[in-house]
Amino acid sequence: MQYVFQINTLDQKTLLPQLSQALQKRTELLSRQKYPSLWHKHDYITAQQKMPPDVLLQRRRRYRIYGMILLLLGFFLLIPALTAPKELMTPLLAGILGVVFGGLALYRSRTQNRKLPLQHRFAQSAQKLLLHQQQALPAEVCFSDEGMQLAADSVIPYAEIDCLIITTDAFLLTWQEQVVFLPVLALQNNAVSTADDSPAAAKDRAVAPGDPATCFLAFFEAKLRPTVLLADIRQPESCR
Repeated sequence: MQYVFQINTLDQKTLLPQLSQALQKRTELLSRQKYPSLWHKHDYITAQQKMPPDVLLQRRRRYRIYGMILLLLGFFLLIPALTAPKELMTPLLAGILGVVFGGLALYRSRTQNRKLPLQHRFAQSAQKLLLHQQQALPAEVCFSDEGMQLAADSVIPYAEIDCLIITTDAFLLTWQEQVVFLPVLALQNNAVSTADDSPAAAKDRAVAPGDPATCFLAFFEAKLRPTVLLADIRQPESCR
């Protein structure tokens, strides 16, 4: 079988956020592969903290208010106590504790926004990648039993592909520190049968007819190594 992506244009508005999420997911998968124990602890902690967004917003506001009150009380006790620390040891300690816990409460009220700079960096990388790919258009990417072929370049064996991220409207593939982003709409409707009569090729041709993207995924995933990093971050129909 042979599947062909004929890429003539890239919908920046639709593909940019999906490519950003795909790059972020790939980075996460690589990190999970390298530091499994740390991610196990991370997943356990975040699972305990999951709650509706409105509840999280109320909690952040509550922490901010508590933090400001504790800081004011802390400084109110700390400043006078510093003039006579021996005689006012109790207010001095209470003031220090108030400042410390107030600072911690304010810090916790801001932790939900820590991911924004990270997401911004992935968005910048995604924009550069789309711009680079846009400059190479029109482009054709073919997938056959031998491997993936980019334009007139040599065939890339499936054994060299190390990551596949499936988004709502595209596929992200990486190999040897290289990357390509393939829009689903660029996939030609009709797969071309090859002359290969091997059992593996016969199995590929036996895939039930249906959505071209689904048939391509079934064909492509069967060619990949079991150790390939794979993630499906497509959104359900109800969330689009």
